[in-house]
Amino acid sequence: MKTPKILHQGSLMTHRDNRREHCFGYMFEFSGHGIFELTFGRLDVSSEDAKTHNQLLSQGEIAGLDQTAPSAWVGCSTPKRRMARPL
Repeated sequence: MKTPKILHQGSLMTHRDNRREHCFGYMFEFSGHGIFELTFGRLDVSSEDAKTHNQLLSQGEIAGLDQTAPSAWVGCSTPKRRMARPL
């Protein structure tokens, strides 16, 4: 797959696909090999740009969950007391 033009380098990086703008996924650095993204493979971005992108992507995902998660989910991740009997 051809690597698209990277928009907003140094921030949350995106690319255009048929008139729509899409966000790149998480970027991973492999020492001596560069920065890679799951869909497009190796990208020509710096370590610092990839780190900034990943942080902003993560913040956006968390903010989206905070805004859209039903209030019934509150406390769902709280560990429950273990039963005193063996399973």
